[in-house]
Amino acid sequence: METKDTLSSCSDLNEQEIQQLQKQEKILKENSLNKFNALKTTTQHLERQTFTNSPLFQHVFSHLFHTDIRTFKYELSQNMNNLEKQLNNEIPHEKDSKSALSLIKVQFDKFIHLEMLKSSNYDSNAREARQDFKDYTPMEAQSFNDLIIQHMESIEKCIIERARHEQELSDRLE
Repeated sequence: METKDTLSSCSDLNEQEIQQLQKQEKILKENSLNKFNALKTTTQHLERQTFTNSPLFQHVFSHLFHTDIRTFKYELSQNMNNLEKQLNNEIPHEKDSKSALSLIKVQFDKFIHLEMLKSSNYDSNAREARQDFKDYTPMEAQSFNDLIIQHMESIEKCIIERARHEQELSDRLE
């Protein structure tokens, strides 16, 4: 009888551990979606309709992002939808999620590495571009840049953590 009780308590303990891991998975998923929503909120600064009516900012935008506004907004919308879909999956696929995030990183890559965004750059064209960016997006270009980087890094960490956690849960279920 004692062996049966021991097996039963081991089984109960294993079941509790699995339930705890499933609760943690739900929390990790919510966390990754919260990080995604923070990125989405930040990128919405680039979605003002007045951009398309302002030839001056269209020129500045294409100089900063190396593409026109409409193309950028369309591609960003597609890429954000794809990333959100990946993060919403019940079973996360690390490779697919990282790939979706990577497409967004590529869109912002040239902007992130621009020397003209640095406030230490006193070139008149750089100052004007930074001021135009602020006028049209209500954000300093460098602050926007820093936020984009921060959000993408936190999403990547969430993706990695969810994948690690999913592997641990999978190992327990086997």
